[in-house]
Amino acid sequence: MRSEKEGPKQAGDPIIMEKNYTRIILRWLLVLVYCLAVFYFSSSRPTRMLFNLNQYDKIVHFVAFLFLGILAYRAIKIPDFEISKTNAVLLTFIFSVIFGVLIEVNQFFIPYRSAELGDIVADMLGNITGILCYLPFSKGLTKDS
Repeated sequence: MRSEKEGPKQAGDPIIMEKNYTRIILRWLLVLVYCLAVFYFSSSRPTRMLFNLNQYDKIVHFVAFLFLGILAYRAIKIPDFEISKTNAVLLTFIFSVIFGVLIEVNQFFIPYRSAELGDIVADMLGNITGILCYLPFSKGLTKDS
């Protein structure tokens, strides 16, 4: 434990750094699990459901990438690391576009799926919307969030 004589915690403090690395790992693990789930569902055969999602395909893409935008931005923009919000937004967008393109390329080679440019556009719009919706909330977050 830290005694009061040692003073306040500093950014280079090993305890702080360990906490940051744990945060980074957990946030990127969440992004990885989410991406794997999106990839799995985008690669699987469409099944009969209570309602047909095919007519809502672009909305599903938009919503999936809205959440990916939020998760990826949180993983990239970690407090105590020198990355501007502009660069974090740009990196998040690039990451999500690459992931969206990879999904469409994968679907191109699956017989019961199809690749569409409209899906990539919906992915990009959802991603930007997710980031822009999250940014106002990120201003009030402390370094421990």
